[in-house]
Amino acid sequence: MNETWDDYRRLTAGTEAFVLPDWSVIEIRGEDWREWLQGQVTNDLRKLTPESPLKVCVCKPTGQIVSFGEIQDTGEVARFFLPTPTVEVVLQRLEQMVILEDCEGELLATRVSWTGNGFGLASEESEVSEPAWRLFSLERKMPNWLYDIQSKTLPPELGPAIDERFVSYDKGCYTGQEVLQRIHSRGHTNRTWVVEHSESAEMTRPGFEQTNQAEHPDGYWLVAGYQRNQVATEA
Repeated sequence: MNETWDDYRRLTAGTEAFVLPDWSVIEIRGEDWREWLQGQVTNDLRKLTPESPLKVCVCKPTGQIVSFGEIQDTGEVARFFLPTPTVEVVLQRLEQMVILEDCEGELLATRVSWTGNGFGLASEESEVSEPAWRLFSLERKMPNWLYDIQSKTLPPELGPAIDERFVSYDKGCYTGQEVLQRIHSRGHTNRTWVVEHSESAEMTRPGFEQTNQAEHPDGYWLVAGYQRNQVATEA
């Protein structure tokens, strides 16, 4: 685990840039890219500026997440940093859902860097190990696409911290908005993704479905999964 923990400590220091495993970036351009994205992502594009990137989810009409990540405004085009396994579905959305708008997109790079300031285009940075990135993400309660996002995961199920950063409930219509607004009005979900400390790599308790785990250099495990909210309340 020495390499993993060395990478983790360097990530935590935030002074170097690293190439992330399984992340890419799509460039979206055209006079109407902002208007088109406003109708496709969960957050409010009116908050996006070159100085303020925006966390977003892309959802099905039924509300389930098909991608998530960060949109940056370069001043001329949008750059959408997202998990590599979701690139195809986002490009398909662009191909199928752009009708009259002046908007197009393409895969810009499959090497994405991370520093303490966020995402960027990678150049000569060293790669960070996948276990180190998992640990770093779990410590910050950020889900990993390959482990924590399931085919039926809804943004509010990822917990209040993610929901508040990635979803706007007063921006107006977008794909999946009706379902998410209904859940928001109800005030709760049936399950919530949580990250907790554990003495072992597996955590077993009623109503808990484990999705991810990472060993911490301080001698404990971070274990993530979905907790059924009714069971948690009854306990």
